[in-house]
Amino acid sequence: MYRNVLMMISLVIVLFAASCGGGGFTVGDPGGGGTPADNTAPEVVISGISEGSAYGEQQPGVNFLNVKGVAADTGGVANMAMRINGTLVAASNDSELSFGWDVTGYDDGAYEVAVQASDASGNVAEEVVNVIVDNDLIFIPPGSFWPELDLDFGIEDPIPDPDPGPWVPDLDIIFPGL
Repeated sequence: MYRNVLMMISLVIVLFAASCGGGGFTVGDPGGGGTPADNTAPEVVISGISEGSAYGEQQPGVNFLNVKGVAADTGGVANMAMRINGTLVAASNDSELSFGWDVTGYDDGAYEVAVQASDASGNVAEEVVNVIVDNDLIFIPPGSFWPELDLDFGIEDPIPDPDPGPWVPDLDIIFPGL
């Protein structure tokens, strides 16, 4: 008799635990149908710029950039934001946004372009691309030929060396494409 009571109590506990739902389902009908919880963040892609690339006013066609962010999520994208070094430059309640970035209005230096997207469940994803703005960058168009080029430069040793001998045994200057 005692054994039957323990078996019955164990069975009731197991059935109660199984009927309570859980397992990543939201509260639904009493039959346990529920809707699966969305725990997946949107996927974000940035286009129009490349990681580590330099942009500036001396480069025809690459001083005004159309930076675009696109996000995808199975439940839909609720909103997006684009920031340059933390400053909001564009926002959208859609799955894409764009920003016309005139780099000539920015100081030379490193910039972080971040696009963040969130879905209706509050899941957030971010994509970051680091670029360099260099408005003093000299641009030589492909196919250009310079028959004579004088380069003046100096090299200094930042660490004094008691041996004054040559410390740069070889120096190669390479001009890709020339």
